[in-house]
Amino acid sequence: MFLQLKKAKLANPTAAVQEIRERIPKEKLLDKLFALFAEQDAITLKDLTLKTNQPQVYVREVVAEIATQTSTGFQLKREYKTEAQRSVQN
Repeated sequence: MFLQLKKAKLANPTAAVQEIRERIPKEKLLDKLFALFAEQDAITLKDLTLKTNQPQVYVREVVAEIATQTSTGFQLKREYKTEAQRSVQN
């Protein structure tokens, strides 16, 4: 029975495949995150992970330093927002 189950999983092309992502230096990730926050005010962790192509745990760790989590996703902390972003928000 176990062998049949294993064969069925291997035969299923829609099975989720874990992709191993290599971490980039923190500075490069911060640059990517700031660029993404310049485009959008609030971004979900899933979107940040997909757009940066980095491990979710790593993105969560770094984004926690520069953003706060809200019901709509992460928003950049006030001290990191540029003057242009502040004027759009007000």
